Amino acid sequence: IEAADALTEAQEFQREAAYLTLAANIALAAVQEMSLRGQISTTTRIIGSQTSLLDVLRKQHQAGQIAEPDVAAQETALAQAKMLLPGLQKQLEAQRHSLSVLTGRFPSQGVNAQFQMGSIALPHTIPVSLPADLILQRPDVRVAQANMRQANAQIGVALANRLPQITLTGNLGNSAVAMSQLFSPHTGLWMLAGNVLQPIFSAGTLLNKQIAAEENFAQVEAQYRTVVLTAFQNVADSLR
Repeated sequence: IEAADALTEAQEFQREAAYLTLAANIALAAVQEMSLRGQISTTTRIIGSQTSLLDVLRKQHQAGQIAEPDVAAQETALAQAKMLLPGLQKQLEAQRHSLSVLTGRFPSQGVNAQFQMGSIALPHTIPVSLPADLILQRPDVRVAQANMRQANAQIGVALANRLPQITLTGNLGNSAVAMSQLFSPHTGLWMLAGNVLQPIFSAGTLLNKQIAAEENFAQVEAQYRTVVLTAFQNVADSLR
């Protein structure tokens, strides 16, 4: 029962982790869309500035103030700027498709919102540390805890299988030689019986199963330590 409860708890935390991962992916996709829109806007302004500069250089060349290579260099710079725009627009469309899928829509349906860089703001102050209790609330840490509980319960199961199995049975009723005397005083009877089943010779199979359960617990415990250390590393990296 303990092992089954721990497994259920672990699956609940895995579901919670899936929701958190989905929310994080949606937020990241929105931020990437903001970045792409900002790059497209900047590139468009650069193209406009380069075009205006090219017009000025052409007029100067017609007036004999500058040489032809200066105009050609600006035409090259303008062409390079224009080359960036289709790639950014393609990435933006792919990002919009990704947002549609993450929110449960077909790419053709799209999403109603459009995300711009000006719509978000960074926090004014960022904490330099976090209490360990907050880190232990992470779903991946709690899943590892539940897995350790389940593995520990399996040790108890393996140990119990090596011990004698005791069962108790009881009966309660009435007995009389005539129907009229069935429920009269002193006709009640009860019986309590016990039964003990000793495991038969198993050539060490049950012992080895217990050892395997103990070694599995050691492995799960090591995995738990790894998850916790990784969680602290992630938080430290993010805070830095």
